[in-house]
Amino acid sequence: MKRIVTASAILAGVLLTAIGLAPSAQATVVTVSLPAAATISARTVFLSGTVQVGDDGTGLRSATLWFSYPGDAAPTQVGQAASRRTSLLKITARLDATRIKPGVNQVLVRDEADGTSQTVAVDLRRKSQLAITHAEFRPHAKMALAVRVLHYDPTRDTFVASRLSPVRLQESIGGTWSTLATVTSDAQGLAGAVIRAGRGAHYYRALRPDGATVMAAVSYTVRAGHGITATVLSPAVAIPT
Repeated sequence: MKRIVTASAILAGVLLTAIGLAPSAQATVVTVSLPAAATISARTVFLSGTVQVGDDGTGLRSATLWFSYPGDAAPTQVGQAASRRTSLLKITARLDATRIKPGVNQVLVRDEADGTSQTVAVDLRRKSQLAITHAEFRPHAKMALAVRVLHYDPTRDTFVASRLSPVRLQESIGGTWSTLATVTSDAQGLAGAVIRAGRGAHYYRALRPDGATVMAAVSYTVRAGHGITATVLSPAVAIPT
């Protein structure tokens, strides 16, 4: 048994091929591999990937990454890779999360050999935390469930209440998670509902779907029922079907 913690965010990679780059005496960037999404969970966001360069030259092969922060007149250089070898170059971008507008952003990849460039879309949204804070069996076969939903705020460097966030209250029925109610959080990030619940043990979880500026999150499972003390289950605990 353990307390509810945040669901882990998942990073996915995308391979983009540069098309139509002009030949250069110093070689050209052939492909760029960067994550398609990254979660804002700290004041600095790191994007790590690789750049592949051509073999049509013997000079320095290099590429730079640029990011446009809202309000800036020009993009800011956030990463660089350089080598004289014809191989994959490791490249890391450092982004200031306090200046990012959450959502889909563009990273500019520039070939320093000939000045050509391409853009890579990166989905940058804030990390969520979600918990079932209360599960109580009530008379007339009812179950009262309460949840709290938070998101990371890089300007404060902490998690804050998510207001007006939809949350799905779900029960495991026959091995499938079924939505029993959808609630909306208040200014304190709290929401709840009273649902039908027969006798015996019930297994509940809360799901926050992806939002425009926040990542999806799933709470730990809670076991509750008539005469059963509500208990938070760890992910390793099997749920009966």
